[in-house]
Parts: sequence; C-alpha cells; structure tokens
Amino acid sequence: MGSKLPPARVVRAIEIVRDHLGQLRQRMIPPPAAMMEMITNAWVAQAITAAADLGLADALAHGPLSADELAAAVNADADALSRLLRALISRGIFRQRRDGRYELTPLADSLRRDAEVSVAGMARFIGSPQHREHWSHLTDAIRTGHAVIPALRGKPAFEYLADQPELAKSSTTP
Repeated sequence: MGSKLPPARVVRAIEIVRDHLGQLRQRMIPPPAAMMEMITNAWVAQAITAAADLGLADALAHGPLSADELAAAVNADADALSRLLRALISRGIFRQRRDGRYELTPLADSLRRDAEVSVAGMARFIGSPQHREHWSHLTDAIRTGHAVIPALRGKPAFEYLADQPELAKSSTTP
C-alpha cells in the first residue's frame, strides 16, 4: 500500500484544489455544523492516536483480521476496539469488509511503524497526555504572551523534551 510522495508541484496543485473544495463545503453547511465538526476533530485525533498506540495498522499489515483476532493481536477489548474502528472507518481510516474483518486503507497504512512515510510517531506525540496538556494552556499563553512549555515545565521546549526521551522518541520512532 505504501507509495512515494508525488512531486512538490503536484502536491501544491492538490493543496490548492483541496483548499477551494474546503471553502466551498464550509459555505454550503450551516456555520454551527461546520464549527462543531472542527471542535470534534480533537476526538478524531485522539482516536488516531489510540490506533497508533495500539499498533492497529501494524497488526493488519499482513491482511484482514476479525475484531477478536485484532483485539488479541494488540491486547485490547474486542468490543471497545470495534467502536474505535467504526469511528475511524467513518473518516476513511481502516475499512470493514463484507465478511466483517478489518483491513488497511491508504490512510491507515500511513500509521504502520514501518511504512515508507509513517505518521505513527507523530500521532503518538500529538496525542500524548503531555502534549495535550500543553495545548490546554493556550488561552493563558495568549493572554500573557508567554510560551506554555517553559511556564508549565520550567524549561524551554527542547530541554523539556531532552528530559522526556520517551515523548521525544514517540514523534520520531517509526
């Protein structure tokens, strides 16, 4: 499923088209609905983090699995895992086959730790409790003009990460 990134000019053209389509979509739906979707995107990000933490894409890399097989492979509760997968499937991340087994989509494939371009580490970093805590202080940072990490952790961001090797490693380790 892995593929190389397209040339920069193709990526830029895709970004322009996607931006225009996004603007059109936002104009077509009621503002409260658009805003609710943006607000709840935090939940989607956390679901992606859970998938990366559990290694779902890695477990499905060799082929489709049932909920019970996948749950056993990643040491999770099959019912809770099925609910997580339904949420991710609704966003095009993972797919459920007619026989009930789950499989990778191109989006899910990018969560494999060994993917050619893996975003699993970034998902784990962005969804980590420490990183989420930093964002929970954004309002105060805007009010005071002071960066969150030094105010919260007592040291600049890179020094903090140096003292948190598992957190720092999560964003770079496939």
